Amino acid sequence: MNQIILSIKPRFAEAILQGKKRCEFRRSTFPKGIGLVIIYSSKPVGKIVGWFIVKNFRIGKPKDLWHSHESDGGVSKEEFDEYYKGERTGVCLEIKCVHRLDPPLDPFVRLNKFTVPQSFRYLVEEENSLFSRMIKDSHCPDLEFYNDETALMKR
Repeated sequence: MNQIILSIKPRFAEAILQGKKRCEFRRSTFPKGIGLVIIYSSKPVGKIVGWFIVKNFRIGKPKDLWHSHESDGGVSKEEFDEYYKGERTGVCLEIKCVHRLDPPLDPFVRLNKFTVPQSFRYLVEEENSLFSRMIKDSHCPDLEFYNDETALMKR
């Protein structure tokens, strides 16, 4: 399963962590196989606040995504329409197994050469090792861990 860091505005990151936002809308598509998302809460927070498992990955017309996910998208219709203005397609990451990091992790202190993702990016080796250990300790029932601590596999 591919693991990414996703930059999310603080208000939406918090809604995900509270279980109020059960899907994340994006304009740009992702490569197939995204299974684990590390949540980087953008400025002013500027920290890694948690992670989630991607339950489902949908690509479609914005109006279809809204119709399917208006109750769990965590945004108003006006915000949604403004976000997708002029776009033909969108992406919806359906969320499950959310975990809050307490305390949040300051990546500029804990990781060498951390770079904030513009939208998303794959984990580098150092990040993969650190987050794999944290995620393993969270006991998420949707993950199976093998002897290699960096190999996270979906059941």
